[in-house]
Amino acid sequence: MRGMLPKTLFIMRGQSDAMSDELRQTIRSLLYEELQKINRNDLAANSKASKVTEETVSINSNQDLERFVRRIVSISQDRSMREAIETGRHVFRLRPAKGVAVGANDDFLSPAANTSAAVSFEQGLVTEKQAMNIPEHIKTVRVAKGVRLTPLASDVIRRSGKTIERLTK
Repeated sequence: MRGMLPKTLFIMRGQSDAMSDELRQTIRSLLYEELQKINRNDLAANSKASKVTEETVSINSNQDLERFVRRIVSISQDRSMREAIETGRHVFRLRPAKGVAVGANDDFLSPAANTSAAVSFEQGLVTEKQAMNIPEHIKTVRVAKGVRLTPLASDVIRRSGKTIERLTK
């Protein structure tokens, strides 16, 4: 039966297969992007819904600092704990030493402390992942002169209602 069909039909059929592959690739790309967005939204919803655990740390000497670093290294071996730290479900709080006042930088640690808090990037490249890890209570993202933002990082920051402030120094 194949010999009975006109030759032009095979050429057109071959062209439609090529277009079909391009169309399939476009659809795959779009689906991949949308599924990534859904996964991020699910992860954000799960991290908000799940309980945040706190670990208070006292660092008053080099030995305390070394002990804390070793603790971080050991718990980062556990994938679920590492994810909890990365998503903000497990946080560390610094226990102030006796007679030491709590500093202004603690506003970054406590979401309820200050709604006008800011975070600064002093060097390098700010990626989408870093932008997604900025806590919700931060309203201003300060970016030093030499720091670059990826387009996705800029989009994430703006979509979350934060303002980007370029520093001139």
